[in-house]
Amino acid sequence: MELLKMVIVDDEPITLKGLVQTYDWEQMGFQVAGFADNGERALSVIQNIHPQLVLTDIRMKEMTGLEMMEAAKQCGEEPIFVVISVYRDFEYAKKACEVGAFSYLVKPIDEEQLEEVMRAAYDKCQEKMKSEQERENFKRILMGDQHNYLQVMTQKYLQGSLNDEKMQEVRKILRREIRGTQRFICVCADIDISYKITDPLYYETERTCLFRYLEQIFADRYELQSMDMENGNHVFLLCTDTQGGVEDVKRILKEAAEKLKSPVVSAISGEHPGFLGMKKSFWQAVHFFETASEAGANAFTSDRQEEICEEQVSLSDMEKTIINAIRRNDHAQLKEAMVKFVYLLPEQKTGDNQKKYIHRLAVMVEFMLQDSYGLTKELEQNFQNLYSNLNQISMMKAIDICYKLFGQAVEERMRSAKSRDIAFFSDYMSKALAYIDENLHDETLSLTAVAAEVYLNPVYFGRVFKNTQNISFKQYLLEQRMELAKKLIVEGKDSISVICEKVGIPNRSYFSQVFKPHTGMLPSEYKKEHEV
Repeated sequence: MELLKMVIVDDEPITLKGLVQTYDWEQMGFQVAGFADNGERALSVIQNIHPQLVLTDIRMKEMTGLEMMEAAKQCGEEPIFVVISVYRDFEYAKKACEVGAFSYLVKPIDEEQLEEVMRAAYDKCQEKMKSEQERENFKRILMGDQHNYLQVMTQKYLQGSLNDEKMQEVRKILRREIRGTQRFICVCADIDISYKITDPLYYETERTCLFRYLEQIFADRYELQSMDMENGNHVFLLCTDTQGGVEDVKRILKEAAEKLKSPVVSAISGEHPGFLGMKKSFWQAVHFFETASEAGANAFTSDRQEEICEEQVSLSDMEKTIINAIRRNDHAQLKEAMVKFVYLLPEQKTGDNQKKYIHRLAVMVEFMLQDSYGLTKELEQNFQNLYSNLNQISMMKAIDICYKLFGQAVEERMRSAKSRDIAFFSDYMSKALAYIDENLHDETLSLTAVAAEVYLNPVYFGRVFKNTQNISFKQYLLEQRMELAKKLIVEGKDSISVICEKVGIPNRSYFSQVFKPHTGMLPSEYKKEHEV
């Protein structure tokens, strides 16, 4: 057992000597590294020794235990505190626990209770040290490659897998806090998606040239982060202390298209100040970029969007609906959207112009699939066959093939999603289940809270939880609470009311309602049956 450092504080000399010499602290996992006979001297000892635990009398003359705890925190010292009080100071001790003390002991100290508290404190210290070590490792990694890690964490934040608090912590560690005067501008730029199929070599080459050109220009003028997002968009996040950045970026994008002679599609957000401006600018640019992408080559949108004809908007709306239906694996919505899409196609005697819309839709769907779950060789080949034969087949045949192809994509995504979810979530499951087990007493424990603990989106977490556990989160939580309740009842140490609190269901009436289906008995009946 690793011995942890401990400081003992009491302003009664005899009591202090007894605490230091009487008990076998090493057996409980601690070594007495220092002691003090008042709060002020204790504070000095704590700052010199940096103990993991402080055992202190709560009521001392010059500086109380509470005052010493507060002073230690202000000095940056955060050991675990166990306070000692006489019986008449019980309420005072409870207050100490409320402001951060781990536990309390009442004089005269019961040795059995002391061992119980100290062993629990030892476990808490180990847990705290592990957490601090993880944080230090995290900090060291960040500081080792600041730019790349800031970029990675920013990407996670913008995509919703990192919360505001964690993102601010990362920036604080890197000394890159966002000032109120700083403004964010987000830019999405790419080569027209249709070139991905019609001229793939040209598409990849020109795309790389475009990104490199913009990165170089933006980096000279702004604090820049350049990122490939999960949806396939390439994002440039610009930070500036001055106004007028949007007009400057517009000019740069125009020059890029002229210089590279490429079919550039781009969108710019407005300028948004402060920390919240980062995410606001991102979502605005992404939203605008959808409009630009629908318009095709050389299209451009900013905070003042170009008008697009009503027919095109209607068709593009259906394209998005079809793509979203495939993303959600929704056969019914896919069928409905495809029917509406066909009816919105412009009337052409030859049908050639209509096929261009079909071709564009297929390209957009393939691009989405490639950038999300990837494509099987079979599915990729089927898309290529559609493009190769599109001009030789009838319009109705093209629509039929396209619809069946999208349906095949849905089936592939459903199979792929389940296997990927299980593999991905395996790394998070032990932590999630442990967190549930440790917090069964918390009546507010929810899917959202557990998802946040493992840094996953709640909707996604709920889905993969069910896939991996073969049970919904809600049902799993209830079953764990009932198993704990049965165990506590059998042990016979607590009343039913106390057990209700310990399993996170303080309403006794509701507890009885959910307990009976699990055991066939009311809690009182179950308790009676298991009495020795």
